[in-house]
Amino acid sequence: MSRAFVPEEQKSAGADASVPTTRARAYEVLRMVLNVAIDDGHIDRNPCRIAGATAVQPAHDTTILLPREISALAAAMPEELSVSVLLAA
Repeated sequence: MSRAFVPEEQKSAGADASVPTTRARAYEVLRMVLNVAIDDGHIDRNPCRIAGATAVQPAHDTTILLPREISALAAAMPEELSVSVLLAA
């Protein structure tokens, strides 16, 4: 399928291909589809052989809160959401 045949509204509704995670997941899906084609005998070899193509670096560092910070965050939340903060922690 050529991009010329994809309607504009469908292009804008899709994921941003400039995001590394989007590219990695798209490559992963393509590789899985081609593996099924191998299993079904349609092709002999999967052309998706780029080492590390599905690996992505996190966009940001993880912040780990201390127990006192979690308690302060829960206290700052509306009452109906404070329990969800504690459960998520």
